[in-house]
Amino acid sequence: MVRCCRGLKEKYAALFRPHFPQQRPKPRETDRPRIGFLVTAGRERGFLRNMKHIIPRLDRERFEVLVLCAESGLDLCRRSIPAGHVQWASFPHDLEQSVAAMAATRCDILYHRQIGTAVTNYFLPFARCAPIQCTGWGSHGTTGMREVDYYLSSDLIEIDGAEQHYTERLFRFHHALPTCQSRVRPPEPATREDFGLPGRGALYFCPQRIEKIHPAFDGLLRGILDSDPDGTIVMLQGRHPGAFEQLTARFRRTLGPRLLKRIAFAPSLPGKQYYRLFALADLVLDAPNYSTSLTGFDAFSLGVPIVTLPGARNVERYALALYRKLGITDLIVESEQQYVQMAVQVGTDGDFRQHLRESILKRSDLIFEDHEAVKEHERFFEYAWQHREELTPP
Repeated sequence: MVRCCRGLKEKYAALFRPHFPQQRPKPRETDRPRIGFLVTAGRERGFLRNMKHIIPRLDRERFEVLVLCAESGLDLCRRSIPAGHVQWASFPHDLEQSVAAMAATRCDILYHRQIGTAVTNYFLPFARCAPIQCTGWGSHGTTGMREVDYYLSSDLIEIDGAEQHYTERLFRFHHALPTCQSRVRPPEPATREDFGLPGRGALYFCPQRIEKIHPAFDGLLRGILDSDPDGTIVMLQGRHPGAFEQLTARFRRTLGPRLLKRIAFAPSLPGKQYYRLFALADLVLDAPNYSTSLTGFDAFSLGVPIVTLPGARNVERYALALYRKLGITDLIVESEQQYVQMAVQVGTDGDFRQHLRESILKRSDLIFEDHEAVKEHERFFEYAWQHREELTPP
C-alpha cells in the first residue's frame, strides 16, 4: 500500500532546520511585489519547459519579475526568455554565497521551481530568502518544510481533502495546470528496425525514469505481457548502470526470464532520437505510483494514448489531470484488472487506437500554451501578497 509521505518528509526537514536562521524577512511596503523564479544548476531545461511561457506574460503593471539561476545556466535561460522587462540574477555554486546573492535581490515572493531533486535546491528554502516562498509542478508532492508557505496545484489534480497531504498551504488553480507547455514538434519518421524493436505486435512504452518504476507496477506489466503474447514493453535504460541492474534483477524475480526478454530497454538518446522512438509507441503505460508529467505532454503532442490508474496523491494524478483538461475519460481506469484490459485493447485494436489518437490530437490545443495558467499564477501571486501578514508571526 502506498501512503502519503508528508510525515516522513517533515521529520527529515526537522533534522536540518536548526542549522538555518528561522527569521522570515520583513515584507516590503509595495503594491507591486517582486516575484523571483529560482532554478538551480542542471535543472534549467525542465524549468524552461514549465515556465518560459509564463514568466514573460505576467502583468508587468502588477508585478516585478526576476529570474534567479545558477551562473552556469544564466546564458541559456536568458536566451530562452528574451523579454526586456524580466530582470536577472545569478548565484554561485557555494551554498552560503548563493543565499547571500538571493537575499540581496529582495524578492517578495520566491518560487522554487524544484525542491528536493538536488542537494542545493533542497537546502535553499531553509534560508528563507523572501517573505513568501512557494513551489509547485516541479516538486512532486509536499516538501515537508514549514519554510515553504504555499504549494501550487490544480483542481484538475487534487482530491477533496488533499490539504492534509501538504505541510504547505495548498493553492488550487481553477481548471488550469501550474505549468505551461509547448507542443513537441513532430519528429523525423523512424522504423522499429532503427531501434532494434520487433517488427510486429504492440509497443507499450513506459517513458518514466526507471527510478520511478515502483514494484507495484510489476504485476501490471506481467499481466499485459501474459495477455498480449505478441506485445513488447519499451523502457528507458537510464544513465545509472547500478539502478538499471537493480531493476532488471527485480524483473527477473517478479516477471521471470521469459517475460523479461520481451522488455526492450532503450539506451540514453538525444532529444530528436528520443521523440522518434516515442512516435513509434502504440500506447504509454502510466506508472501508477508516479504518474507521467512532462512525458504526458510529449505523448499528447504526438497523439499517443496513455492508460492511467490514478491514486489519491498528487504524483499519481498528472495523467488524469491532462485527460480532465482534454475532456477525455476513455483511458482512466479504476482497478489493476481494468488497467491491463484497457492497455491490451488499445495495443491490439487498431481502430480503437486510431480513434483515441484522433480524439487526443483534435483537443490537444487545450493543454498547450494555455494562457489560463498565466492568469492563475497572477491570481496566486496577488492572493499571497494580499495575505502576507497572515504568514508573519506576531
